[in-house]
Amino acid sequence: MQDLKDIVNALVIKVFNKHTKLDINKISIDDFDLDRIYINNSEYILRMWNVFEDGNVEYTLYKTIKNSALNIGSGRIRTSKQFVRLLQEDAEQKYLEYIKNNNKEK
Repeated sequence: MQDLKDIVNALVIKVFNKHTKLDINKISIDDFDLDRIYINNSEYILRMWNVFEDGNVEYTLYKTIKNSALNIGSGRIRTSKQFVRLLQEDAEQKYLEYIKNNNKEK
């Protein structure tokens, strides 16, 4: 079973292959969270606007330049249903933590 890092790597490679001329074999993903990705010592923003149950993702890719971002491209790309499940599990866990923390404050 793939973990989140493997799934994000595959998604990033598909997006970069579609919108840039970077040699995919030379892409080194240095770090990522669910929107910022550091590739070959450069910062990119991958905004995922909609993630559908079937594994399709609507996204926009930006390259960070100083204090702004250059839109490189957008579209819809297929990832895995496992990615959707991992995102749902993460959202559910964060929601439960939020509820727990708010109940402590009362």
